[in-house]
Amino acid sequence: MKHRELLGIKLPAATSAKFYAALCSAIEQHCKPEIESIQIICDLEEKARKKYWYKNIDLLINGNDPVNIRMTGRNYSDIYDIDIEDIDIECLSCECRDNIAKLEAMIEESRKKICFYRDMLNLLEYPRAAHKAVAGDYPLSS
Repeated sequence: MKHRELLGIKLPAATSAKFYAALCSAIEQHCKPEIESIQIICDLEEKARKKYWYKNIDLLINGNDPVNIRMTGRNYSDIYDIDIEDIDIECLSCECRDNIAKLEAMIEESRKKICFYRDMLNLLEYPRAAHKAVAGDYPLSS
């Protein structure tokens, strides 16, 4: 396979490895200049209906050309409908900022949970220290 990065895209159930060849060919036809690198931004899969699947894939080609690929196919078939569109860089930038903000919020929430569980562990392991903590002598993590 020419672009091994595409192997990071999850193969739909009941689909042959020809999926990757079809995807690679479609990307090469869409991106006429030589493809040097491919990074997977997003890889979503849904069942469209019985025996059919739908994939929505966002890729970054050569580090500066974002594309959206919509693929549909049928289980146990090597025929795929592939539609590739360029993504507006400003829209992608806004989406990246939003995702970063969401992840930072999740990290902050996780830090608070870690502190809570450390405090609980300290209270369980050192019950006498817990009484001192009430009096203000025992520092709980912050």
